Amino acid sequence: MPSDFSTVLSFFTSVEPSELVLTVFSSETGKRKPHPVIFEEALGRLGVDPARALFVGDRRYEDVRGAKEAGMTTVQAFWFRADDDERGLDADFEAFTTMDVLNVVRRLSGEL
Repeated sequence: MPSDFSTVLSFFTSVEPSELVLTVFSSETGKRKPHPVIFEEALGRLGVDPARALFVGDRRYEDVRGAKEAGMTTVQAFWFRADDDERGLDADFEAFTTMDVLNVVRRLSGEL
């Protein structure tokens, strides 16, 4: 996995989808989202610093809040469902399509 946003686009065009699969189950960590330990475990397995990671999720509480509390940049995905859980946090970016996520990556890498 690349460690900076400037190489992420070329990385994703050269990697097989099967290489991107990583799962961390609450049963492995003893905690459920939004507890940061699940996000920290995933980052550790990938060898990525949270400040260099981009998390995309559709739930404001479980996904966005958890990832932000773990120190990650967040994107709330709206193409599956719109979640407005008041316990959640606002994402750094919003995406209505997968192309929006790629544009966020391009913006963070300085390409846009």
